[in-house]
Amino acid sequence: MIRAFCVALPVALLAACGLAPGAAPAPLGCPANVAWVYPPLPPLNRELWQFSQAHLGQTVGTGECAEIPELGLRQVGGATTDDLGTTNIAGDYVWGDLVDTVTLSSPRLANVLPGDVIQFADADFRWQVAANAWETDVADHHTAVVSAVSADGANVCVFQQNSGGKRYVTYGYYEVVGITSGVLHIYRPKVRATLPRAPG
Repeated sequence: MIRAFCVALPVALLAACGLAPGAAPAPLGCPANVAWVYPPLPPLNRELWQFSQAHLGQTVGTGECAEIPELGLRQVGGATTDDLGTTNIAGDYVWGDLVDTVTLSSPRLANVLPGDVIQFADADFRWQVAANAWETDVADHHTAVVSAVSADGANVCVFQQNSGGKRYVTYGYYEVVGITSGVLHIYRPKVRATLPRAPG
């Protein structure tokens, strides 16, 4: 039980469990047959990750998906979509500095860390789970916090809510190389105090 909890921790807390940074066993809620990595995390990423982990099984706000990063970042002084607005896609929230974009032509994650925020826009996925079995997922308009990223950038585990009818925080898994349409924007949280001041 202790080890199962430890492998779900970000790198800043791994040492307390005797685990070194780099490849480690699968975090909770993630497939065990994938190589997951635990890179060093910026402070806001670490705090948002811990906020999300602490609220597993609980409803954050009213249970909308975006309320995990919205309330988590607000609590630790991070900028939210209320400060940063949206992209040119309706309802496509901005959560910080854009670090990666996943599309059908670029279907792997790069430079993405636990504690980053994923904004899904009209995204569909399909991936193989057995010899003759496939899983599909649809994220038309969805927000999630990265829990873990695979070493090859093909897979991501997330904290999410309002998914599958569950209006509380759960683990989620996406095989991003299985994207068949849509786009994922991945943002690095930023301190609210660094935002430019409005004129006047």
